[in-house]
Amino acid sequence: MMYLQKYLIHNTSEVLKVTKDLRYYPKEYVQQFMADAMSFVLRNAPEEQLKRGIGRIIAEAVKDPSTCNESAVAELLYNIMKGYSSRFHSKAEHVIQLLTSKAIYSIGDKAIKKKANFVTDDEANQGKLLST
Repeated sequence: MMYLQKYLIHNTSEVLKVTKDLRYYPKEYVQQFMADAMSFVLRNAPEEQLKRGIGRIIAEAVKDPSTCNESAVAELLYNIMKGYSSRFHSKAEHVIQLLTSKAIYSIGDKAIKKKANFVTDDEANQGKLLST
């Protein structure tokens, strides 16, 4: 992985897309391995690629909020921020800033609005069916 990193860090979004099935695999040991591998890629990625990667991770978690997916995302974010000997990695501060930025919150807000519109449309359709 160390020698491949120079190719992988320039398109983290695509790497995350390709590894999605393994990152959300139901077995915990597979999730841990993938979190460790992907955290290595994301920690070494340029700032813009790190931002895109974290945005994609959060968007995937919001899109399908199952327990398995949430634990995989949490494991990945933890591995990105953890360092050696109970210390934070040097990128941890930047990751926390990204996670608390408005750009990340807007991902969740968009998902909530879509769900609200979907529920409202379904309720309206059910009302039309009941009235006929």
